[in-house]
Amino acid sequence: MTKADMVNNNLGTIAKSGTKGFMEALNSGTDISMIGKFGVGFYSTYLVAERVQFILIHNDDEHYIWESAAGGIFTITLDNEDQLEYLEEKKIKNIVKKHSDFISYPIQFAVNEVEKIEEEVEEERKTDDEKSKVKEVDEEEEDKKIIIKKTKKIKEKETTNEELNKTKPIWTRNPNDISQEDYASFYKSLTNDWEDHLLAPFDLFESKKKSNNIKLYVRRVFIMDDCENLIPDYLDFVKQNKIFKVICKNLVKKAVNLIAEIAEDKDNYAKFYESFGKNIQLGIHEDAQNHSKLAEFLRFYSTKSIYEQTSLKNYITRMPEVQKTMYYLTGESFAAVKGSPFLETLKNKGFEFFLVYPIDEYAITQLKEFDGKKLVRVSKEGLELEETDEEKAAREAEVAEF
Repeated sequence: MTKADMVNNNLGTIAKSGTKGFMEALNSGTDISMIGKFGVGFYSTYLVAERVQFILIHNDDEHYIWESAAGGIFTITLDNEDQLEYLEEKKIKNIVKKHSDFISYPIQFAVNEVEKIEEEVEEERKTDDEKSKVKEVDEEEEDKKIIIKKTKKIKEKETTNEELNKTKPIWTRNPNDISQEDYASFYKSLTNDWEDHLLAPFDLFESKKKSNNIKLYVRRVFIMDDCENLIPDYLDFVKQNKIFKVICKNLVKKAVNLIAEIAEDKDNYAKFYESFGKNIQLGIHEDAQNHSKLAEFLRFYSTKSIYEQTSLKNYITRMPEVQKTMYYLTGESFAAVKGSPFLETLKNKGFEFFLVYPIDEYAITQLKEFDGKKLVRVSKEGLELEETDEEKAAREAEVAEF
């Protein structure tokens, strides 16, 4: 039977006799009794069942399930074994958590819990009287009954309602009422990360990992997490059409503002920069539109800040008046560059320079300048340093002598 036969000729039609059609096809003029002559045999199943399900299997057609409760309506669905997984408790819970975890109304799920209870039960056993071996015995000498108490484990099923969407959307609350513990708890429940939200994930720079840190919700319903066009790569730790470009621009702006807020707390930002400093440098390399703003978040050690990283802005505030250029030297540590011939020259002039690790130099070369001051590598060939007032006076005096 095909789907068309199921709908039009057989199950979907009352008083359709398959036997009658078969006999007519034989062109037999013999008037014989035909089972199912009136075509209501199948529907007699409703005498004993409220709902009937018929599964169709045909070599030349897909498998279908016909189902009806005899109310004048029937449904036909494609029989797909892969869909059975959506009846599993684990699958249902995962779907609700993924798509409807932040719905305002509670979603209840009926769970069958099996509990084993130990109960004492009495069993009766009959034994013949050892002395009675004759067939006829008096009623008083009837088989004795022995009562034995045993403990049995009985399974009891109890149905309880479990709330699946207990996590509340933190973005709907007043930020002033949200504590750091609330942020940490929400972050871990959303990302399944065991680390705090200011620590870099172990696979931060894994090129083959799926970027799903940015999740799109509409009216608290999850829509998608494959949002590669919504955020640039260097901000993937926050994790095209015209709308996407606008969203991307706003997300970058929001992320930059959040980093600026973190930077206001020196100790907290030091932890943040230790984990995500490379992302900021990557942003300077990739995001030309925002690299000047991102440069404010860079931190380096310098000759005047050996034990604590300093910003480019703070460097400028310490520059002598005659110094017009910002200097940096590439090296693994101050001990590694202490033999540099440029070190003593800068020190005598009172000029400060940054210690830039080799892996960080690509961001500096991309930046080129900051706040109108050029960034120049100290070891650059033909470098000319600014003259101090003392050096200028000495040079002019020397020229005057000649």
